Amino acid sequence: MVVKPGDEVVGTGITYGNSGVYFSAFWHPGNDEAEALVGKFAAPMSNGALPAWSRGWPGGGGFDAFLGADVGADGVYFPGASYSQTSDSVGGKERKEIVAKFNLDGTSGSDTAGAVWVARQRFYPGSNGYDGDEFFNAARVSVEGGTTYFYGGGHAQENGCNNNYAIRKYTATGATVWQWQQLSGACGGSDINAIAVDGTNVYAAGSSSYAGNVPQVLRFSAAAGSSGPSATFTGTLDAGYTSAAYTSVALLGGNIYAAGYLSNGERQAYLLDEWNTSGTRLVHQVWSSDATKANSQQLTGITAVGSRLFVTGWTRDLDNPATAHNMGGPTTPVFLDNSAYHGFGDGVIFEINPSNGDVVSTTTYGTNDAKDQAFTGVTTDGTDLYVVGGERDATGFYHVIVQRYGLSVPTTLTTSAAGSYGGTATLQAALSGSGGPISGATVNFTLSGNAVGSAVTGANGVASLTNVSLAGVDAGSYSGVVGAAFAATGNFQGSNATGDLTVSKTGATITVTGAGTFLYNGQTHAAAGSVTGVLVPTDTLGSATITYTDLSTKSTTSSAPVNAGSYGVNASFAGNTNYLPGANNSLTITITPASTTTSATSSANPSVFGQSVTFTATVSAVAPGAGTPTGTVTFKDASTTLGTGTLIGGTTTFTTSSLSVASHTVTAVYGGDTNFTTSTSPTVTQTVSHASTTTSVASSATPSVFGQPVTFTATVAAVSPSAGTPSGTVTFKDGATTLGTGTLSGGTATFTTSSLSVASHVITASYSGDVSFSASAAQPVWQQLSPTGTGPDVNSQQFVSDGQGSLIMFGGCGPTGCNTSSNTFALRDAFGVNGTTAWVQIPTTTNPGARHAHVLAYDSILNELIASGGCAGGCYPLAPDTWKLTNGNGLGVGTPTWSQVIPSAPPANGYLVGQFAAVDSAHSALMIYGGQNGGGSACSGSTTGTTETVNTSTFSWASLPTSGGPPGTQYLSKGGYDPNSNRLIISNGWGCANYNELWILTHANGRDTGSTPTWTKLLSQGAAGSPPGGVWPTDYSPARNTLFLVEASSTLVPNLWRLSNANGLDASGTATTPAWTLATTTGGPSGQPGSALDDPVLDHQERKRIGCVDVSGCHPGKHDDHGCFVRESVGLRTVGDVHSNRERDQSGRWHANRRCDVQGRRKHPWKRHGERFGPGDVCHVSVVGGRSFNHRGVRRGHEFRDEHVVCAVAHSQSGTAADLRLHREFEPGRLQPVADI
Repeated sequence: MVVKPGDEVVGTGITYGNSGVYFSAFWHPGNDEAEALVGKFAAPMSNGALPAWSRGWPGGGGFDAFLGADVGADGVYFPGASYSQTSDSVGGKERKEIVAKFNLDGTSGSDTAGAVWVARQRFYPGSNGYDGDEFFNAARVSVEGGTTYFYGGGHAQENGCNNNYAIRKYTATGATVWQWQQLSGACGGSDINAIAVDGTNVYAAGSSSYAGNVPQVLRFSAAAGSSGPSATFTGTLDAGYTSAAYTSVALLGGNIYAAGYLSNGERQAYLLDEWNTSGTRLVHQVWSSDATKANSQQLTGITAVGSRLFVTGWTRDLDNPATAHNMGGPTTPVFLDNSAYHGFGDGVIFEINPSNGDVVSTTTYGTNDAKDQAFTGVTTDGTDLYVVGGERDATGFYHVIVQRYGLSVPTTLTTSAAGSYGGTATLQAALSGSGGPISGATVNFTLSGNAVGSAVTGANGVASLTNVSLAGVDAGSYSGVVGAAFAATGNFQGSNATGDLTVSKTGATITVTGAGTFLYNGQTHAAAGSVTGVLVPTDTLGSATITYTDLSTKSTTSSAPVNAGSYGVNASFAGNTNYLPGANNSLTITITPASTTTSATSSANPSVFGQSVTFTATVSAVAPGAGTPTGTVTFKDASTTLGTGTLIGGTTTFTTSSLSVASHTVTAVYGGDTNFTTSTSPTVTQTVSHASTTTSVASSATPSVFGQPVTFTATVAAVSPSAGTPSGTVTFKDGATTLGTGTLSGGTATFTTSSLSVASHVITASYSGDVSFSASAAQPVWQQLSPTGTGPDVNSQQFVSDGQGSLIMFGGCGPTGCNTSSNTFALRDAFGVNGTTAWVQIPTTTNPGARHAHVLAYDSILNELIASGGCAGGCYPLAPDTWKLTNGNGLGVGTPTWSQVIPSAPPANGYLVGQFAAVDSAHSALMIYGGQNGGGSACSGSTTGTTETVNTSTFSWASLPTSGGPPGTQYLSKGGYDPNSNRLIISNGWGCANYNELWILTHANGRDTGSTPTWTKLLSQGAAGSPPGGVWPTDYSPARNTLFLVEASSTLVPNLWRLSNANGLDASGTATTPAWTLATTTGGPSGQPGSALDDPVLDHQERKRIGCVDVSGCHPGKHDDHGCFVRESVGLRTVGDVHSNRERDQSGRWHANRRCDVQGRRKHPWKRHGERFGPGDVCHVSVVGGRSFNHRGVRRGHEFRDEHVVCAVAHSQSGTAADLRLHREFEPGRLQPVADI
């Protein structure tokens, strides 16, 4: 704006923002008139440029001026005073403060002069009776919490003689947020000339006469300033000055810098103070352009450029120091209308050191010219300074001046470089000036003195040169090897710098092998790691350190895993000069449990109740898994748990004796462990049978007297291997009559009676069994007999039984030799039934020659003893003859007489030794098997396996043609004959080895016309459960179909073996497999050498006793004549004592006053006991050997089942009717009586 001479014009405010420089000015044609001007220059402003836009503000005959400017993002704000645009409510019209907001691009708004809005609020609207002059000198835009606000500050009149501080906060739409005005009441003046805001506090700078014409900074709360200043920072007057004012204020480094002047009349000085936010003045500087003169000089503007601080103003004496004169007159506004007093002035720019307020540099405008210049405000775009002011030329014309000053900016350059070993480096340089970072500048780099390239600084002033090779450079720090240079450009001075290169260690590649999933096999599964360079692959860095982390327990070890689980593989590298430590933890080793199989076995299957059974479980790994499983195995009976066992070496056991009588489905369930999966064994079907028992009975008083209470106690015990205590009931009987029952408690039961008649009573006790224990009667008991009389020669031990209680002996061997006697002896009451066991010599004539290993047989019907063959010497010569003894037992009719029998045909194999012989008396058949000729071993051709038959009536010999078999060439064979099935049984003997094969020969007596005798092997050599092979003595019970075998021992009690179903048939006649069982016996002759124990015989009358004769004694070294037998009774003696054997037990009972006539081929001699059948009684008699007889008396119809009852008939020498003794018998395989007589 250019005005006519004499009209004063000046620029009043300047601000930079949004790529523009905005200014305000006014034209002052007279003391009471002014017109405002606002506008914008594009930035950066070029020389001679015109405003991008400008707008005038009509004065309308009054004072209208804008005295400051500030810009925001949404517009530019101009504060000032207006006469034409305001009104008064009291008194005459005066100027009021205004704020006008214009669009940034200058486009017209809807308010006065194209403003967007004009704020016309007043501080004193007349409520105090006065409405005076109000001005805004200061402007500041502030963004607080994202919202734009505007602050205006100046003064307001409280009365006609004062000016008071006034400040208002506006919204971006012109609404008042808060305002404050000073109330003093006195005459004077206070004025706010500049404002700065830090977002929290508002700092208003000015001066006040109320405080002594001193400069002040008022601090307000930006949020709530209406309550007045929160603090007032008051400056001081230096000596020689009477007043001072702050004209401008700026914030730098968190402190407040206030600029202005000191004054004393026409003498003025520049003033700069630095305050902290607490009100402490840190710097106070006062200076003059020429301290020797009373100059008019002021600071009118202040701005910070980065860390640099600039102030602007004017001075009055620099144009022509020699002729300079004082300004004379008011100093504000800058130029006075009275030009007669004006001298020449200059605009001035000072750069100030912010730390101490010293002047760094001075720049003047208008020096040595004929013009007056003054700078009234300053702003910056960060690179240049823009100043506003006024100028009066030599012709008297006034101008508004807006000038741009490029800052000769010293630059600071720092540089550094960083990269990784084997890679590249990035070189960086930071270029900055006093205004902050310098962008767009080119920086040239060197590395170790070698140029490596250049880069341009960015907005942050940083230039980065990338991809600079570090080949051959080890990791480390290299001082001063990086160079950076910036050549002076524009306002910026050149600068150079050196810096350090940091080469960091680089990472290595860690490769891991050996990870994966494996099946447990008891072996370690190790991983391996190798380390190589990444950027320098040729660097081989060795092996990685491997550790393993159990992902379940989180424990870590260096040992490779063995057990099943998941393991993190940790491959680590400790690093070296060029490589960082590193780790590869990405891989996992998983070991899965191996599958298993479980098997189970039983130590005893089948077993009996109470027997201890051990189940053994074996757990094995299934290939390809390996190792030995651990943990526990649960043994189950179906779904019921029996118990558990801990595996040791892959096996475990569980022992129980609590299995019930049943079929048990037993499995072993392996529960698995860390390394092995579970598995279940196949089923073991454990069969548990009833436990066998033994029952014994005892009397509390025997003998007793009539009417005396007698308590019978039965004891029932489990037979090993079973265990436990039987329960249930025991039945006590007197013969066939039931006396009563008792309930077992603790294995015993009792029955007490006082009703026994005067007699000898055979008391028996039978246990009925329970769910776990079998029924039982008495077990076999060995009982030693003490025969009376003189026995045979000690070497005569070959005997047979007559089936009526006597043993007949002829020949044999003994401990001192063989063939020492040819006498015939009988052992009466051989089984101790009557307690009269006695040796008698049967008187004979013409005895056969002494011999041993000969055939000795007895025909019970003919009562004849037969002796044939055998060894007459050592075993030579053989005895080539056959003899018979009539009245063979010495109890029949006539004198026993030996006579040699001339056979109708000689034996097919001649006379032999060690032949097996059996008699079928009913069919007059003698069967002879095997034998040896006495000239060699059993394996030579001297042994035969043929069968001979002899008719015992005619003594005609014949070889029996057979099929199948035969059992092999053997001698000293043992066995028996079953007349009911006509089967010959060979159970053991001697051949090439000890035989225990079991053979039967059907149609053995040769009398079954049209049927071929056939050999059949029923049990093989060494069959399970069989007695050991050997020449063990045997006897056969046809009634029981049971073969008895006595296994002798030189040191132990003989074992008694029973072969049930010995003929290969069951009770119904159906073919079956015989079975050996070892009987449990009590007592017995110990220490019997095998050769001293000859053939046993069965008491076929009693059916309960098996006896043997050993004239050498039942104990080694003892020489006396006695017999011994096994008693299978369950009875109890009621009369007599053991030694006299006066016993009546369940094996037989006398029945008084009973008698029957006996029909049959022969009478059965028996000793008379005076107990008779009564007249009219009938019995059905089954005689041993299968013959049956019906015996009728006066009374008919009383019969007994022949398979259960044997009637043994005794008669007198005269052949009259004999007494009958009835003998109780059990069914085969049972110990329970089935009939009572």
